Amino acid sequence: MNLKRKGLITQVERGKYILSNRDVDSFLIGTRLIEPSAIAYSSALNYYGLTEQISNIVHIQTSKRKQNKEILNVRYQFITISPHKFFGIRKEWVGRDFYFITDMEKTIVDCFDLPEYAGGFTEAVKGLFISHERLDKGKLWHHALKMENNTLIKRLGYLSEILELKGFEDFRANAAQVLLPKYTLLDPLSSAEGKHLKKWRLIVNHTESEIYAMARTAL
Repeated sequence: MNLKRKGLITQVERGKYILSNRDVDSFLIGTRLIEPSAIAYSSALNYYGLTEQISNIVHIQTSKRKQNKEILNVRYQFITISPHKFFGIRKEWVGRDFYFITDMEKTIVDCFDLPEYAGGFTEAVKGLFISHERLDKGKLWHHALKMENNTLIKRLGYLSEILELKGFEDFRANAAQVLLPKYTLLDPLSSAEGKHLKKWRLIVNHTESEIYAMARTAL
């Protein structure tokens, strides 16, 4: 292709190009590599100002399979999820173009579903703590329920209680009605040993002081 040989365009993958002299938003590039897809997890936390972590990895959620890629020194990691978990998406405009990104409530839910892509459990806790007054609690509840992951409901219920987050009373009341009896881990990335908390059917593998410290890193 003449434009490619002249250096006017850069190929990002077969049949897909960007202008070489244009600073293209990495979120635009990433979400064009596979459809349907949306910016999610740590990248969405960063977009909403819920983490201070800066990463050259863009996390993209999709219901399809896609190999990770590196383009112009940016790594794109594609997380394949079940189709029923692909929702809570909003459109973000960049000039005359746009990309899709998880809304704030879905971002929080996703990060407690798969905290390894949030940057770790601490970043998920921090994101919840920073965002809790801005969250639509009704939407958060419906998003959490739609995920069909009882453990993330337990995690959000317990953390909202221990951190005394405002406006979560209805969330906790609703959560109490759907809890499954099996004990599951608060932090799946940490030790499997911990206190068995009957109220939330959780194995709490962090002390309360550790959880407070995670939240305080946001202050």
